[in-house]
Parts: sequence; structure tokens; C-alpha cells
Amino acid sequence: MKVEIETCRDGEIAIVEYDYARRDPKEKPMILDVLLQAQASAIPDLAFRYGCRARNCGVCTVDLNGQPRVACRARAREGDRISPLNTLPVLADLVVRRDGVARQMRNRLVRSAPGNDLNKEPPEDYNELTACIECYACL
Repeated sequence: MKVEIETCRDGEIAIVEYDYARRDPKEKPMILDVLLQAQASAIPDLAFRYGCRARNCGVCTVDLNGQPRVACRARAREGDRISPLNTLPVLADLVVRRDGVARQMRNRLVRSAPGNDLNKEPPEDYNELTACIECYACL
């Protein structure tokens, strides 16, 4: 299965064609599987992030055909293009700078007095913010 991987090195963008070798004829690989195999076999210096590999953390988020997708959740298909998130600055290959979003979220929650009051109800937007896995696909 052939895919395109967009790399960015020293400000130069390049498209690398990669032929994923399925482990089984019926395999439906995730984007993360493709990236891991590409790094292990053909592009040893390919830079990308991943964390939990359990579809929880969102660290592996990339653009798939121009749309943000969590790489460990999204299936790869023939002809797909994998690129860095286009809404965040690229550091290297598929790695983007993510710290700006956390700074934007500061002061969204109402701060209470110091200490833990476990019997106090959180602000209404608390659950919405804590549900975020910081994949930044919303951007």
C-alpha cells in the first residue's frame, strides 16, 4: 500500500513516497503503524510523536489528506498523504509545536481559594476542558 509522507526539514517540505508492507493480506493498518514501519525500515530519521498507543492521549495527531486525525485511530488507505497539523508550527517532519495551545487555555477555569475542596462543584466548563485529550484536531 503506497502512501505519501510529508517531511519538513530546515524549512524545506518534501513528499516521501512509502510502500507499506502489510503483515497480513487482510490487515487494515492505522496511520501510526505506517509511520512506525517507515521509520524502522526506510526513513530512520522520520520525526513524529506518539504516546499511549491506546487512543487516549492525542499526541500522535497528524493531518491525513488535509484533515486532522489521531494516528493510532485512523486507518491508512492506498494513496493517503500524511502531513503535520497545518494549524500549528512545524518543528520537524510531523512534529508540531504544541505549547501555545496550553497557554491559550490558561485562565479559562475560575480559580478558587488555594487547597482542595472536593465537595465543591466545578465550573460548568470544567468537564469540557478535562475531556480534551489535547490532540488539537479542533484547530
